[in-house]
Amino acid sequence: MELSVELLQNGQWLAIEGLFDPLTAAQAARIAEFAQLGRSLLVVVLDDKEAFLSAAARAELVASLREVNAVTIAKPGEWQASCAKCEQVETVRDLEGEKQRSEQFIRFILDRHLSAASAAGQKA
Repeated sequence: MELSVELLQNGQWLAIEGLFDPLTAAQAARIAEFAQLGRSLLVVVLDDKEAFLSAAARAELVASLREVNAVTIAKPGEWQASCAKCEQVETVRDLEGEKQRSEQFIRFILDRHLSAASAAGQKA
């Protein structure tokens, strides 16, 4: 998924940079909110060796959102260098917020799992 500089030079773009590991409903809703700003959306999936899912899998999940116009995979700070002439691209970075949303999702799954295990134990 190589970034097309020519594509980004046409129109106004908002680039949303993140890990999306995993892509949660909260993150999808946030992307939908950005879509309401009237700009085309580029999602930059950051390559991270410690991510649960591969960058390609995360990019495919993000690309499935109807609000997303383009997706690319890059190392942090790498994609901006190839887009130095893209004056119409504004970038949104919220890695700390994204990490918190992912942690909340993981806690939700764990709590749900523990509740189900507890309920199963009470029935036995």
